[in-house]
Amino acid sequence: MARLFSDKSSVRVLDVGAGTGLTGVEVGGLKFLHAHKYARNLQNSYDAVCIVGSFGPGAIPPSALSEFARVIKPGGYIVNCMREEYIWTVPQYKDKLVPYLEDMEKQGLIQQVEWYTYPGHYQDKAGVRMVYRVC
Repeated sequence: MARLFSDKSSVRVLDVGAGTGLTGVEVGGLKFLHAHKYARNLQNSYDAVCIVGSFGPGAIPPSALSEFARVIKPGGYIVNCMREEYIWTVPQYKDKLVPYLEDMEKQGLIQQVEWYTYPGHYQDKAGVRMVYRVC
């Protein structure tokens, strides 16, 4: 998130699936204007949505990505960090999450900025950081 915005003082960030609240604390510590845990019912209200560890078994469905795109201002970002293995092992994501993202891109709703796999997301499990710009 920090490298996506040069001036953080006016950036509104939505922390989705806030869980322990640690992500919100980190985002707030980066001096972003807001790190809300709950979405307002307003379209184009936020500059970014941050999702860390909330795409998992029985959690956020792929269709929620459309809602995230709806509440983000054009030019804003969806940042999702999740266990990589969940993309192909969790039934609600297997053969669904990636095609959903691809379909959103084809519709011109989002554009992929980054798809990065990294070690140690959770213990010895690899993670994936997905960054999409909202069109």
